[in-house]
Amino acid sequence: MYPTSPQHWTISTPQKINFQSVLRNSVGEVLSNKSVSIRISILSGSTTGTNVYSETHSKTTDASGLLSIQIGEWNSSFRSI
Repeated sequence: MYPTSPQHWTISTPQKINFQSVLRNSVGEVLSNKSVSIRISILSGSTTGTNVYSETHSKTTDASGLLSIQIGEWNSSFRSI
């Protein structure tokens, strides 16, 4: 059976992106319970492209070195990219 009226679909875009990583030092040791600052950048076209968005987070890793952030959480310009 086919519907007799058109259906409208709404597509929503995410307002933020969840990101997690285990942080390690240059010799591979986990950075447990460390205060860190991380900068996230979104570049256009390639790894050397124009920076279209960036933000910085200051967080503390957990005992396993895990860092969890939400990209775009506090910046309304994220929604425009």
